[in-house]
Amino acid sequence: MYNILVIDDDPDVLEVLCEMLKDHYDCELEVAVDGEDALLKSGQRKFDLVCTDYRMPIMNGGKFIVFLRGRPGPNQQTPILIITGYSDEVQQYPKGLDKVFFVNKPIIPRDFYSCIDKTIASASSD
Repeated sequence: MYNILVIDDDPDVLEVLCEMLKDHYDCELEVAVDGEDALLKSGQRKFDLVCTDYRMPIMNGGKFIVFLRGRPGPNQQTPILIITGYSDEVQQYPKGLDKVFFVNKPIIPRDFYSCIDKTIASASSD
């Protein structure tokens, strides 16, 4: 069973992502509505995967990743999947950061699952 943190400020997108993950994986999900909320939750529990939106209020996905990777904790090296419609803008954040992957919106299920499989496999190759 996978423990997955899903971060998105849009409740409808969050619901769809959670449904897609539950339908395809044996997983337990934790949700967060922005990067700040996600940082709090990621400090309390180890996750096998973090799926995050990029553009969010309070703290966007890029800043969340920089903070998560920059502080000691249970998820400092957890694989991260950024889900975004702003891939050019997103590319500036994860330079030099391991285990950060991307999938574009609108989400194509086959691509989404393939990317998650690759993301999870990156953790097991350690």
